[in-house]
Amino acid sequence: MVYDKEIIGTNVILRSVTREDAQFILDMRLDSAKNAFVHRVDDDLNQEIRWIEAQRERAGDYFFSIISRKNTTQVGTISIYEINQAMNHAELGRWISYGTAVENLESAILAHDFAFDVLDLDTVFTKTIQDNVKVVNFWKRFGGEGEDDKDVGEFTVYYNVVSKGEFKKNIRNRFAGLLEGKYD
Repeated sequence: MVYDKEIIGTNVILRSVTREDAQFILDMRLDSAKNAFVHRVDDDLNQEIRWIEAQRERAGDYFFSIISRKNTTQVGTISIYEINQAMNHAELGRWISYGTAVENLESAILAHDFAFDVLDLDTVFTKTIQDNVKVVNFWKRFGGEGEDDKDVGEFTVYYNVVSKGEFKKNIRNRFAGLLEGKYD
């Protein structure tokens, strides 16, 4: 699906992915420093373009480019997808970034804002492969209710659930100063 507005933060902007982003996304997915914990892709630009075009039509699937406001370059991607209206939840994923720690944090916060404020969901969950220690630790510090060693198909994951109430009451406020540049 396409969200036709930009989601503007202090440090980053989220905007729906377009076919023009395909080469950046493919390069990032093929980067051995970034692809250890993501599904493998072929080095095929046309295949990536077709995937993006299909995603833009897929219900319950929002895929965003993360744009640095400092230099207006694309630094990553993030998604809210697998939206389940009956359960009123969605998954946050496809999060790969070359951004700074603050840009990455803000991209996660803006994605939650989108899920809770625009889509009016009650919860957002993440599934992170246990061996991806850096990202597991990020989600543990971020907040929510986490569960170690949850079996999900072929992987063991850290499963984290953030509720709208917890996010609005605690999580967003805890990071507000950092995002506004008050702490370096």
